[in-house]
Amino acid sequence: MADPVSITAAVGWGVTAVGWLASPIIPRLLNKAFTVLDFNATEKLKIIDMQVLQLQRVMEVVDESTYRARLEPLLDKLRSALYEAEDILDDVEYQGLKKQTRDAKSSGSKMDSLKKTLWSAMPRYPS
Repeated sequence: MADPVSITAAVGWGVTAVGWLASPIIPRLLNKAFTVLDFNATEKLKIIDMQVLQLQRVMEVVDESTYRARLEPLLDKLRSALYEAEDILDDVEYQGLKKQTRDAKSSGSKMDSLKKTLWSAMPRYPS
């Protein structure tokens, strides 16, 4: 059986590596999501959402680890990055819903305008 020091070092290295990977990747992914919102946005956001779920799973494993106390500073940083990513995804969803609502209102008013134009163009016959 491996000694506790080796296990602690391995777990610590793993969490550190995840933190190193997650810190620069999350903002880059989110920036890309914002720049391509008009091009296949749904698929891009699904990928980001899956990566957030993977980070949540890593945090759960570390939370359940017997070495959690030693990894707490790294876990806090990862948790903070994850919460920021979730906030940004929530904001993207909110903005999408807001745009849908605005588009629906705009579409409805255009339809009303078209109906009025057509109705006014129709010849009127005296009764």
